Amino acid sequence: MPPDYSIYPRYPYAVGFLTRGCIRSCPWCIVPRKEGGIRPAATWQEIKRPDSRTIIFWDNNVLAHEHGLQQIEEMGHADVKVDFNQGLDTRLITPEIAAMLAKLHWVKYVRLSCDTSDMLPVIAQAVAYLREAGIGTHRLWSYMLVQDVEEAYHRALVLKALGIQPFAQPYRDYDGGCEPTAEQKRFARWVNRKEIFYTCGWHEYRRRK
Repeated sequence: MPPDYSIYPRYPYAVGFLTRGCIRSCPWCIVPRKEGGIRPAATWQEIKRPDSRTIIFWDNNVLAHEHGLQQIEEMGHADVKVDFNQGLDTRLITPEIAAMLAKLHWVKYVRLSCDTSDMLPVIAQAVAYLREAGIGTHRLWSYMLVQDVEEAYHRALVLKALGIQPFAQPYRDYDGGCEPTAEQKRFARWVNRKEIFYTCGWHEYRRRK
């Protein structure tokens, strides 16, 4: 059933899922355990509020299902603004999908994810497709999981060079067996505080701290 937005009178957006689940089985991710395989959940018309043109989607892998792609295509011709809050799977971004995404009205960022260094060539190709489709570099933003800090540091520099704004998330074991270390938290603060990230190197920042 639709959320009762009347209990949040100052919240101006609609929120919801076009799809639930994911096709991936990333070892750090709880989505397969909680939601299972990917499947349709709703249409964008069912999620949209009549008093707002902005929709925040919480899909974990919307590009992995034909239903999600169909909804994106439809919204490209509609008067709505969107934010896919959980990040798009860059492994699934083709020139055709990039063109489809370029037709959307974005709230602010096109959110991606880059959780390992193996993803760097993939995300570089996806960014090239998105730029060719007309999506400006200022809209590109990416989650990055932080486990090994030096490896994450390399990823952050590559993302920065690609024109992508990174957002670091220290690893937390969802079974409660692993809390973020002080070094992971310090690194995340360096990345996520843009006034620091773009003016001070990580090793310099670490020495100061």
